[in-house]
Amino acid sequence: MIVKAQQVAARNVNSDLEILPLYNGAGFPFDVARAKLDGEHPLCVNHVSDRIYYFLSGEAKVTVEDRTYAAGPGDTVIVRKGEPHGLLGSAEYLVVTSPSFKPENESWL
Repeated sequence: MIVKAQQVAARNVNSDLEILPLYNGAGFPFDVARAKLDGEHPLCVNHVSDRIYYFLSGEAKVTVEDRTYAAGPGDTVIVRKGEPHGLLGSAEYLVVTSPSFKPENESWL
């Protein structure tokens, strides 16, 4: 199976963050999305899923609970379910969510 990025519809979380869902998790316990951040991804918490952020380009400050990390190309940030997290910067990254992302499992803080 191949997923062509140009055939996938992007969605805007807010004016600063665009998500391109590359794989919806059908048949697997995870999903994968590519994100473009140009500003802020406000603090949120997912009550069910763990996440892995893999940075492709750019730089961002990533806050997980009470710690803030500087992330850039090649860096990976792991966020466990229940951990408040947010991002600030200009970057492109992959997000792996397991179990698969469902909006109803997420709260904005």
